[in-house]
Amino acid sequence: QAMEEKERYISGLTDSKGYLSVFAQAEDALEVHGVFPAAQRDILLARSLDVDLIRRRRRENARVLLEGLRELALFKELGEEDCPLFLPVLLDDRDRVRRHLIGHQVYCPVHWPKTDYHRLDTNAQKLYDHELSLVCDQRYSPEDMERVVALIRDIL
Repeated sequence: QAMEEKERYISGLTDSKGYLSVFAQAEDALEVHGVFPAAQRDILLARSLDVDLIRRRRRENARVLLEGLRELALFKELGEEDCPLFLPVLLDDRDRVRRHLIGHQVYCPVHWPKTDYHRLDTNAQKLYDHELSLVCDQRYSPEDMERVVALIRDIL
């Protein structure tokens, strides 16, 4: 349900971000009930994926981001076997850049949010405070990645 609502939001069919609360409910349910086997429908869908196409698209998208933002990238090169979901970048003012991207309908996660349980050294603190994950998975095109690069260049 959450993914369907998110797709409608991304596609511009709705302005509602109700999918966020559905994701939160699912996370809560996992905490209480744990993980259970996938539905047969989902198993069949996973088996029919074109993995080579997914890999090519992710690598091309990551290449475009690296070409435009290499100096910000946490990892400067794409390895021969890499198949990224996102390209992590380090930004002095991550939150300002993130807000700018959100204002242009580009949503990038922070994969390492801090909690009260974290005890971080200087290097880890920098990662937690400055990393932004630029999504480059197969749902997006190289043109989408060029737009992300341009938006980041504009705000910097």
